[in-house]
Parts: sequence; C-alpha cells; structure tokens
Amino acid sequence: MKQPRLNRTSRPHRASTSEPHRASTSKPRKAGTSVPYKSTVTESAFASKHGHVSMHGRLTRTSQLVRAHTPRAYNLLASASASRHGHVSMHGRLTRTSQLVRAHTPRAYNLLASASASRHGHVSHGHISHGHVSHGHISHGHVSPRNMPSGSAAFASKHGHLFIHPILTIVLLLMLIAAIPGCTPRASEEIPRPEEIVSKRVIVYDQPTYDDLSQKWSAYYDAFPSEYAYANWMYAARYAKWDDYETLLKRGLSLYPANPTLLYLMSMTFGNGSEDALAYTERAIYLDPGYTDPYFNLVGEAMARGDDERTRTALAKLLEQGAVDDLVLDYGYNMLATLQPDAILITNGDNDTYPCWILQQELGIRTDVNVINRSLLNTAWYPGYVIERGAPPFIPLGEVDAFQAEHKAESGDQLILRIVDAAEKQGRPVYFAATMYETPAIQPLMEDAPLFGLSLLVSDPGRDTDIDAERERAARVILDEYRTQALQSWRTRYASKTVAAGVSISRNYFYATYDLATHLDSRTLQRDLFFWNRDNTFGLFDATSEDNMKRAWCRIEGVPEIRAWCEGEGYEE
Repeated sequence: MKQPRLNRTSRPHRASTSEPHRASTSKPRKAGTSVPYKSTVTESAFASKHGHVSMHGRLTRTSQLVRAHTPRAYNLLASASASRHGHVSMHGRLTRTSQLVRAHTPRAYNLLASASASRHGHVSHGHISHGHVSHGHISHGHVSPRNMPSGSAAFASKHGHLFIHPILTIVLLLMLIAAIPGCTPRASEEIPRPEEIVSKRVIVYDQPTYDDLSQKWSAYYDAFPSEYAYANWMYAARYAKWDDYETLLKRGLSLYPANPTLLYLMSMTFGNGSEDALAYTERAIYLDPGYTDPYFNLVGEAMARGDDERTRTALAKLLEQGAVDDLVLDYGYNMLATLQPDAILITNGDNDTYPCWILQQELGIRTDVNVINRSLLNTAWYPGYVIERGAPPFIPLGEVDAFQAEHKAESGDQLILRIVDAAEKQGRPVYFAATMYETPAIQPLMEDAPLFGLSLLVSDPGRDTDIDAERERAARVILDEYRTQALQSWRTRYASKTVAAGVSISRNYFYATYDLATHLDSRTLQRDLFFWNRDNTFGLFDATSEDNMKRAWCRIEGVPEIRAWCEGEGYEE
C-alpha cells in the first residue's frame, strides 16, 4: 500500500455482382464530336501488362476514348502510387505498363480505385489478353456495350480534358500519399499491444514484471501514440517505481489533460487531505463516472476531511459498480465473522480494508468492530479520525505531529503498539489481519499470536482468553458462517487473471483451517475443516503451492477420512 493511501481489420473480399453483357444499341458519332462521357464500371478493374484494362463487369459504349493527360489520370487512380519508372502501382502492386489507359471518362478511372494489378499482368478475377476483357471487348479505341449515366464528380470538356471536383481531388491525393511506402505506420503485429495495466487490487505482479511492462508500453506508445497507451505506460511505471515517473506523468497530463487514468494517478502523488489530490480525483470522476479507481481515493479524501456522508457515498459507488470483487468482499466478511465482540482489527492493505469498510458502512455488518488501517496511521489526520469514531484514545491529538516526526517511517507501527495497550486497558481484543507482515516494532506481538480464522489475536491472550475454546469457536464459525459462493464462482475457478489478487489473498484460508486443525483435539472438527478446505480452495492455486498444502494435511494423524483421501491421492507419508 502506497503511503499515504491504501494499498480493431481489413474488410472481407466481396465478389462482383455485375450484370451480363448486353449488345449496344447506340449509334456511332462522327469523329471530333463532343460526347457526354457516360460510363459504368465495376470497382474490380485491373491494369494488364499491355496497358489494357480488365473490368470484372462491363464497359459502356462511346464513340471514342478520351485522350486523358497522364498527370490528371493519376489523380483519378484512387489508391495508385507512381513508381520511379513512371509506371502505376495500385495497392502496392506494380503494373508493367508504360502509360495509363486512355479511358473515355473520368468515372472509369474512379472505378480503378480498388484494382490490383499483378506483377505478370494477370488478374485474380479473369485474364487480360491484348485488349480483350471478360464480359466486354475493347477494339481500336471503342468500348462496349452501352452508354451509361456520367458521374457527378468529373466530366470531359470539349477539348477532351478531364475536370475533377476539388474535394474529390483532395481525397484521391490523400489516398495516393497513404499508398507510398513509409507514409503509414508499421504493422501493429511488429509491436504487439502489451497487457492492460490495472490496480494491484485486481492483479499483482513482482517488480521486474512491472518494469518489463513499463518498457513495452513505452515502446508501444512511441509506435502508436495515444492517451490510452500513455495511461497504461504511466500505470506500469508507477508500480515499477521509475525515477522519472512523476515527470513523465506531468508530461502526459499536458498532452492528454482530460484522461481520467492520468488524473487519478496524479491524485495519488499527493497525500490524503491535500486540495490537489481532491481536485484531480474529482475531475477524473467527473470525466468518467464509470471509472472506479478514483473512488478508492475519494474514500480517503472524504475521511481526511471528516466527511462521513461523502465517505459512505464513495463506498456505495465501489459496491454498486463492482469495483471490489466478490472474492475479496467475501474474504472481508469472513475475517470479520471470527472476531470477538467490540474487537479492534488492524488491516494491512486495500484488499483487507475496503471490503470491511463497505460491509460496515453500507451493509451494517459488524459495526461493533473498529477497523484501523496500518498505512494510514502514518498520516497526520488518521489517528484522530479513528479515535473520534470509537477507537481507544491511544495518543493525545496534539502530540501526533511530534510523534510522527520522531518515529518517521515507523510511526504507524509504533502507534499500533499504543493501540494494543489502550485496548487492553478497556478489555477490548485486538486482532491483526492475517495479511500483516512483520516489522521489528510489531514482531513481538505476532510471534506467538494464535490464528483464529483470518486474523491473529495480538492482545495478551493469556489473561482473559480461553485459547482452546476460542479455537473451537473459530472453527465452527468457518464451517457454519463463512461465505464460499465467490470461491466456487465460474470466474474464480476459470478466469486466469481477473481475480488474481483475490485468489492470492485466499491462500489464507488454508492457513486458517490447517492451523486450527493442528491445534484442535476434536477429530470431527479436524475432518470437517479438511473437507471445507478441499472443497473450497483446492484447484485455485499453482501446482507447487497446492501440492505443499495437500502434503501438510496428510501429516495430520488419527483422522481416518483424511488418511483415506491422502492414500487415494498418492500421499502416503
């Protein structure tokens, strides 16, 4: 948990549907007579090696071909690209002609847009032979079978020149430029798009993996610049802890000032309670209300201001939008379920804290428990916040700043020691979430602390607590009250990464059940805890981890049902 915050394709080919050839009934005109240039040609035209035109459909009849000038004709070849020898390359394939076809109408040229001439002058939809065309015949400058309406974008003058609508000219020029090698980006397959980066609340990788993802997104952005690519790059760079992360993030916001992800990431660079953090958070939510990450930050911002109503609103949004996976919510529910009344629960990160807050403040579950987040204890405002909401007074509010200045990075853990002392004076049990990691300050508390379900009892257990009775109670809570629907869901069982963080935290179910089973005298409870673990967690973890878990269970003696299962599975130790 980061202090001070909780931790597209080418279109398929379509065959031509041109009509069969019909004989022309038009009369020839005298040479030199101006002709309205009428023609219909299908889009599948090709240029042959002899400079003739092959039409998959048919050519219309006219009295003569228009003697079009080559430069203007080039404008009419929509996807053509002129080669260095003056030939015409259409769609990247070079026709072996020394001049353009002198078509009688600009429409004919327009319809060459989707043509593709092969290197040998042959056509995929037919064969060109010295001026002959499938469904039509070109002879001495005449074209059959009939006249057709002329195009609106181009016409022939009485001098035989072509005139193009200015807009069409621009479009065709742009298409020509696009066909020139080097004017289009490299094929996307040369740089595959990396995996989308999401919060560690969903997927957790190690540091080298995040650094590798950062490098890949950086390269991808260089090849295909976009705000999406930049945002993913920054998300990965944050977790990779790049030295220039904040500089790059600021650059990204100058380029893409309305990108919600970049705004959210920027909000995380400030401490809870700062106006900048709140402003960036609120803008990210305003621009994309469906983007849930900023709501996590908004919870902290509302708490820092003592705004309970806004805190609940933000938590409700996380619940409504499914921002917290059911697997994680169930884990929070189960963790709360095994606590004694009026307990204090110290949590470690986002996935053991937010679920508890949501369950308590939105659903009214175990509101008697004070949930205190370890990381937030390092902020100036949080100690007073939890004291005002029911935690035992473990430090005078006026001394917080000096205390944190003295203990610096360890101030949070030092405050935990004070919380335990103050709670014991009130007769309130204190638990650590099983996700807590040891530090020198709190290691003595954790060393011999008994594990009851998903939490450790760290207040003095020898004074008022019957440990054996408490273990039996915790075992029955697991068997009778724990929620297991999410553990059995299709998503949990078969999705590879979508709930990776939830699956990771679920490893603690093994420790919860196995530890109790090894300390209980009841063979019935040992058996039932084994089958609960087998039915709900086997198949969730990697093969090595799961094998180790199974072997551990098979070391339990005196339970025939466990022994029979182990022998059937080949574990005979």
